[in-house]
Amino acid sequence: GPARVHLLVLSDEDLQCAYGGALALAYPSRYEGFGLPILEAMACSCPVITCNNSSIGEVAGDAAIYVSPDDIPAMRKALLSVQQEENRNQMIQKGQERVTHFSWRKMAHLVENALIQWSTEAIACNPPESLECSRPTKNEAPVSDKSTNQTKAILDQAPAPASSRKLHIGGKSRADGWEVLNALPGPDIDHVCNANNLSQFADATFDEIYASHVVEHFDYMEELTATLTEWNRVLVPGGKIYISVPDLDILASLLLEKEKLTDEERFFVMRMMFGGHIDEFDYHIVGLNEVFLAAFLEIAGFVNINRVDTFGLFNDTSNKIYKGVAISLNVTAEKPF
Repeated sequence: GPARVHLLVLSDEDLQCAYGGALALAYPSRYEGFGLPILEAMACSCPVITCNNSSIGEVAGDAAIYVSPDDIPAMRKALLSVQQEENRNQMIQKGQERVTHFSWRKMAHLVENALIQWSTEAIACNPPESLECSRPTKNEAPVSDKSTNQTKAILDQAPAPASSRKLHIGGKSRADGWEVLNALPGPDIDHVCNANNLSQFADATFDEIYASHVVEHFDYMEELTATLTEWNRVLVPGGKIYISVPDLDILASLLLEKEKLTDEERFFVMRMMFGGHIDEFDYHIVGLNEVFLAAFLEIAGFVNINRVDTFGLFNDTSNKIYKGVAISLNVTAEKPF
C-alpha cells in the first residue's frame, strides 16, 4: 500500500529508546546547520544513513552511509546493508567512536575562551567613551590584568551551568550531590539495578562515578570489561571514575602470615578475598591488583589511570585497615575527550 509518515513528538527518554530500537536513522537531509540527530543516533548505537551535504560530512565522518537525497535505490540498498550483522556492528562501533570527538564541555570551554578574548579587547577600548576598537597589533601592549579581572567578574555574574551529576555505585547511604545506585533497594537508594547494566541512563550522563569494592563481583572473562565499558559510556568526556577493590597482592601476603595471624584472622582475610556471601551479590569472582585493574580499565577505554592512597570522598571500605595494613587498591581514571 502507500507509504505512511508518522509525526511523533518524543521526550528525550522516549527519543533515546526510539534510536536504540531503530533499524537505522534514515536522514536524507539537503542542508544542516550542524546535524545533531546524527550524533544522537550514534550515541544510542543506531546506524546512520544520511547525505554528504553542508556540515553533515564533518559531523558524521566515516561512521555513516552516504546516499544522494534523491537516490531511492541507494537508500534501499543502504537499509538492507545495515541489516547485515557484520555491517551493522561495524557502523555502531564507528558511531560510538565518532561521538567521542564531540563534547558539550569542550564546546563550553571554547565559547568561554572566545568570550574572555572578546571582552578583554572590548574593555581595553575603555567604553563607552569610544565605540571604536580594533585587535591589538604585535607591537601593542597586552591587555592589563585589571581588564582581565574585569572580564572574569562579568563572566562570574553569568548564570551558573546546570549542576553536574555524580553516581555512587554500590552505596547504601545518601551523600550530598551523589545519586546512589545499588542492586538492593533501600531508603537512600535512588536507582535499583545491577551495576553491569546502566541502560536506563543516556550516554554522557555523569561527571563522576564512584564504586568501592564493587567490580570484584563481576566475572573477569567478559562481564568485567563490559561493565567498565558501560560505566565509561555514561560518563561525560573528561569525566572521572573512582574505583576501589580489595588488593589481591596485599590480601595474599596477609594470608601467608601464619606466624603473625591466627587461623580465625586468616579466615577473615580469605573472606575479604572471596566475599562475605551474606546475600546473592556478595560473591567475589575476580581478584585484582594494580596491574590487572589498570589493564581492564584500559580495555574499557579509560586513560590517566593512577593509584592513590585515598579518595577523600567517603568513609567506606576504600579506607579499610586490617592488622595495620590498608587492604584496598584505590584507582582514579578518566574518560578521554
